[in-house]
Amino acid sequence: MSAPIDSAAVLDLYFGCKPRDIGEFAVLTPAARNLADFRQLCANPLRDFSGWVGRGFVGETQGRRIAALFAGIGSSIIGDATLAVGYGSCKVAVLIGSVGGFENTMSIGDVVLADEAVVGEGLSRYHQFRAPSQDTFGQIVMWLLTHFHDVNAMP
Repeated sequence: MSAPIDSAAVLDLYFGCKPRDIGEFAVLTPAARNLADFRQLCANPLRDFSGWVGRGFVGETQGRRIAALFAGIGSSIIGDATLAVGYGSCKVAVLIGSVGGFENTMSIGDVVLADEAVVGEGLSRYHQFRAPSQDTFGQIVMWLLTHFHDVNAMP
């Protein structure tokens, strides 16, 4: 049996902050340069922090405590950052970044709210277990397996 996770240790290692530094709202960005922009928008920056993986600051705007955090690029590191933020008192986390999709009506600058990952990047599809037949990535894999028995024959 493993020991319980120490939330303070997770946040200290990852971002160099305390659980109290992560307020109800968090903004995650894959671009460190965005932190300066967020700081200018923040009415009352309170504290900077830097950890082994990410860095950021916490401040207050319109009476609400908000953490702005940089963690890096890629689904695994952003996923870890999102999980780490959950060890604070965060209720709403927003990722500012870029995405791709198959919808031909999408344009640069559109706001995308994803409810499922198609690429099977290893994180989001596992937050709530679903059988492979009910999971988008699982359906794609199962289709490929039933239609192509020889991987060398795959298009």
